[in-house]
Amino acid sequence: MNIITEFLKLLKAVVTLADDLKRYNDEVKEIRRELRDLTIVVTALAQEVRHSKERAASERANVLLEVENTMLKFERRLPAAKQDDV
Repeated sequence: MNIITEFLKLLKAVVTLADDLKRYNDEVKEIRRELRDLTIVVTALAQEVRHSKERAASERANVLLEVENTMLKFERRLPAAKQDDV
């Protein structure tokens, strides 16, 4: 009777461990899915940051060109320098 009791305890432990292992495997799969989804989001955010920096640099360059153009327009309006002033 003692051997049967020990066998049943071991069998119960094996079944419990098998259930735990399945649950852990399922959890690992879910974590991997979440990690993949997070990786996709982080990649998209990194790309958006790069594009944002590129747009900002382009806008700064455009503003600089506008300022230069405005200055050139005002320079043309100024009277010509006299030879004595040069």
